[in-house]
Amino acid sequence: MTKARTGDRSKRLLIFFGLGIMIFALALPLLALIPRGGPQPPVNAEAHQQLVAEVVMSSDRAELVGDSPTRGNPDAPLVLMKFSDFQCGFCARAAGPMAGFMAEHEDDVLYVYKHLPLTQIHPEAIPAARASWAAQQQGQFWPYHDALFANQARLGSDLSRDCPRFGVRHGAV
Repeated sequence: MTKARTGDRSKRLLIFFGLGIMIFALALPLLALIPRGGPQPPVNAEAHQQLVAEVVMSSDRAELVGDSPTRGNPDAPLVLMKFSDFQCGFCARAAGPMAGFMAEHEDDVLYVYKHLPLTQIHPEAIPAARASWAAQQQGQFWPYHDALFANQARLGSDLSRDCPRFGVRHGAV
């Protein structure tokens, strides 16, 4: 009699286990339908630009700028934010024209530099950003910014840790 009860119990467990697997197998495709990661940007470029503009316009200017390095007129009607990575070749190419643009429009534009290190492809981006932050604390962000981009091929050497030319020491903060 005990063997019969044990056999019935094993059958019930096997049935419940089988039902659980079937329910999981049926529910798995439904999980793919659940949106992940919050709202997605619109596919249309104009709609995406409109969404970005709404977010930026609804934010306080001081909050957007924060303690980021700036150039130009703090009260300018135009704010230009550059998201950049010191190891990015395209960012380095844009640095020269940006300096020229700001020289011509420094009264009309507030230029805000935002760090955006692309760590998956630029292993020296974060050390360079940290070094530039140290330079910023010493009032030397822009000269250091220019030196990092001018010497981009040397990132990872002593350049990103110590730049005596500008009197900036990474460990000084």
